[in-house]
Amino acid sequence: MEIKNIIIVGGGSAGWMTAATLIHQFPDKNITLIESPKTPIVGVGESTLGHIKGWMHLLDIDESFMKDCDASYKLSIRFEDFYKKDYGHFHYPFGIPNLEGNNHLLNDWYLASFYKKLPITDYADSLFPGMSLVNNKRLFKNKDNSLESFNFQRDVAYHFDATKFGLWLKNNYCIPRGVKYILEDIDDIKLNNQGIENLNNKHEADLFIDCTGFIFVVSETT
Repeated sequence: MEIKNIIIVGGGSAGWMTAATLIHQFPDKNITLIESPKTPIVGVGESTLGHIKGWMHLLDIDESFMKDCDASYKLSIRFEDFYKKDYGHFHYPFGIPNLEGNNHLLNDWYLASFYKKLPITDYADSLFPGMSLVNNKRLFKNKDNSLESFNFQRDVAYHFDATKFGLWLKNNYCIPRGVKYILEDIDDIKLNNQGIENLNNKHEADLFIDCTGFIFVVSETT
């Protein structure tokens, strides 16, 4: 069966990111997002991983969104006392570790085995070139490749207001490209033996996607 009509339920960042992806990849589909006028957006954090750069590149989203979403760049996620209390921090840097020459991944495990007091920061500091920027609170785009193995387009993510980002996608990307927007509570879900037949006895689709942040349902009808 050809999927022509798609309904997304939920108007947070997940809903609008889903709508943005679908309208970009399938501009011939009829995509509708239904959002409750009463239920507030479920905020699930403001941190992203490096993969978001690839997603934005896929959708041709440039960094003009940053000023509207209180965004800043980030190169890593810092874990404080994650190993055990009062033990310090370590980083989960983005990007690909440098495994050339003697900088092999297993070397760190060998060192940790022989030197029990090896700092837990050693792994990231030894294998990820971007940590030199993190440790010195610096950032640059490395256009001349002076920092080997560091790629600004791959190894950098964002910290932003997720609610504002969803609204930015709604107003600046999705609706201008043809996503239909409905403010309505979903009070009734009619099912058949294939899944969802309609919502509120009127909203029909070939594919329903739940982005409410609660247990709803994801189903494809015939």
